[in-house]
Amino acid sequence: MKIVVLFLVLLVFMTGCEREVSYFTWKDEGKSEIREEAKVPRWAKGEIKSPIEEGPFEFRGIDLYPVPEPYSKENLSSLKALLRVEEVNWIQLRFFLYQEDLESSEVSTNPLQDEIIREMIEMIQESGRKVSLKPHLIVGDDTIFWAGQIRPKDTKLWFSSYKKGLLPYANMGADLFAIGNEMVSMWEHHGEWEKLIEEVREIHSGKVTVKLNSFWQKDYFPRLLEMEWLGDLDYIGFSPYFDLVSDIPSGVEEIKEGWYNTRHGLNVVEKMERLSKKFQKEIIFLEIGYRSVSGSPIEPWNYETRVPRVSGKEITPNQTMQKWASQAVFEVFSEKEWFAGTFFFHWPVRIIIDPSDISWSLPGKEVEELIWDKYKGRKE
Repeated sequence: MKIVVLFLVLLVFMTGCEREVSYFTWKDEGKSEIREEAKVPRWAKGEIKSPIEEGPFEFRGIDLYPVPEPYSKENLSSLKALLRVEEVNWIQLRFFLYQEDLESSEVSTNPLQDEIIREMIEMIQESGRKVSLKPHLIVGDDTIFWAGQIRPKDTKLWFSSYKKGLLPYANMGADLFAIGNEMVSMWEHHGEWEKLIEEVREIHSGKVTVKLNSFWQKDYFPRLLEMEWLGDLDYIGFSPYFDLVSDIPSGVEEIKEGWYNTRHGLNVVEKMERLSKKFQKEIIFLEIGYRSVSGSPIEPWNYETRVPRVSGKEITPNQTMQKWASQAVFEVFSEKEWFAGTFFFHWPVRIIIDPSDISWSLPGKEVEELIWDKYKGRKE
């Protein structure tokens, strides 16, 4: 996801009539006088709760995303709020790596992030929950390039530099560690990933995964089947932002059908099951979510103002669409024996509860209670 773009979007929302309530903000266009105290979210106050032991998935996770600010001690209240939600048993954090441009062969880190990540890991684990930790590679200023496009001039040097930046985080005590994040252009270097997995396991006692992205391109899925190093992992992770439908759906059923026949004619469920069986690994959705806008299941990855990007209409806020699309995920995958669970995107570090919000943010929206209900195993 594009951090800078999401930051600018949320910055716009912070104008207007707002009422600061602790670490989160109400924004409701001057209607705050009609809000009742009873409507304050249940995670807004109280003691941290241990997670419930049983649920439909092994991974009932939430992605704590550092937007609109980086992780810091000042915004630990947002994490504490999430730790009050007993239905959540995993929380995902990310650390950032950087490279100058698409052809750069050197990767750098920001050591200033290390202290707060360690503190957050400790807080999460003390609550009885587990931590997923994954890298997020920033290319340039992150407004133009995506990590899946990189083509380093010197591949061996890049992997050496990447490994040097990555391994210290594998030694931070997370329960699940991802070795890569949507690096489509680099997956073909099979031997390098095999070596990296071996080195991670030498210092990381937990489970190991990777975050692949959606594979609608004709040649992408066959390439995944050739990536034998996926068999060296404990789980195969995805950010499955598939284009599920061609037009704005009228209900959950249309979105569910999209998982079996996407806008690009792809049966995602069948192909994921095939991948799982080949490598004998369960699949996790390490990042899954939908914007609260009209048409979000058409292009779930699309952060722009038109959906579809090329020929679409201007988006309008629509929390029901976000809820429908999320409900479809549960209804399609909850009974699959090869499916291990989800990390829903995203829980921000500073929460803005705004009826007109058009981001992937979860707190205060219709989708929030749906996720808690499904994580607890409740059926509508």
